[in-house]
Amino acid sequence: MIRNACETENLGDQVSDSVLSAADDLYHLRIPSVWCQMSGPSAPPLTWGLGSWLNELQSRCHHFEKILILGREKMPAYWLGAFFNPRGLLALMKQEYIRQYATERSGNFEQFVFQTEVTSRDKDHTTGELQDAPPKSGYATLPVVHLTCWPSNEKPLLQDSNRAAENYQCPVYASRIATREQIMELDVRREGIPSTRWALRGLSATIRPY
Repeated sequence: MIRNACETENLGDQVSDSVLSAADDLYHLRIPSVWCQMSGPSAPPLTWGLGSWLNELQSRCHHFEKILILGREKMPAYWLGAFFNPRGLLALMKQEYIRQYATERSGNFEQFVFQTEVTSRDKDHTTGELQDAPPKSGYATLPVVHLTCWPSNEKPLLQDSNRAAENYQCPVYASRIATREQIMELDVRREGIPSTRWALRGLSATIRPY
């Protein structure tokens, strides 16, 4: 658009202010503010590099292409950070579980909730539990998280009163700078440690690194 406007006799007189602002940001290697507005809660901070943002956008596109090529049945895992509305994906998953339960059972069901399990790569290989991060190490990345859906009164982690007291519902947000609207909750547990320990530490997770 900018090139066409400059090559015509108008010399860019009809280019909108938003386009000029985006061109100025790109020239100075900044993420255009209009792009951030369109990104919504997934928008990066103003200090985030343009190259990093474009690389992430390319990774998102590759992830969606993989979904379209492989199909849902063969897709090994979904990257929540690739979705601009990850809550929508989780809502669809929950609806499918509800329909499945409705065909297998009769009567009314309690509210459905997710149960999560972190794969063993970031667990203690002896106890199979999450460990504290080393001091001054910043945030830690998680491997694949297995997600299942259950009626709230049938969730396996809550059937044992001792395990239930140790289970902390870790909130997951879009990012550390986005509005504090939860996307989902992760089940965090360590044997012998009450769930209040994680709450007092303010433990939370994000689906993006900023």
